[in-house]
Amino acid sequence: MKARRSGWFAFLVITIILILLFKFRFLFRLLVEDGGEEASSVYALFRGQGANPKPELIPKIIHQTYKTTAIPKKWQRSQNHTISKHKDYEYMVRNPFPSSTARIDEIVLD
Repeated sequence: MKARRSGWFAFLVITIILILLFKFRFLFRLLVEDGGEEASSVYALFRGQGANPKPELIPKIIHQTYKTTAIPKKWQRSQNHTISKHKDYEYMVRNPFPSSTARIDEIVLD
């Protein structure tokens, strides 16, 4: 009778272990995976930058939009402050609505 109970107990423990291994298999894969196949190469990060490579950056441009290209007096202080704090940025004022009769598909920002 004791051998039969220990057999069922062993079966139950092994079944629980197998279920847990199946449920958490992705966590066990993380223990042995290094992520090398998804890593970017050094060449991709520093593409053709010569002796002093720098990573490719987002262009340094500040775009400001208003209904006309003339910024109102109440916003000029903020505009000048932004320009003075970001001297290495290009500053552009854009009018998204070139004419009052423009349709959405006719709007050209450049």
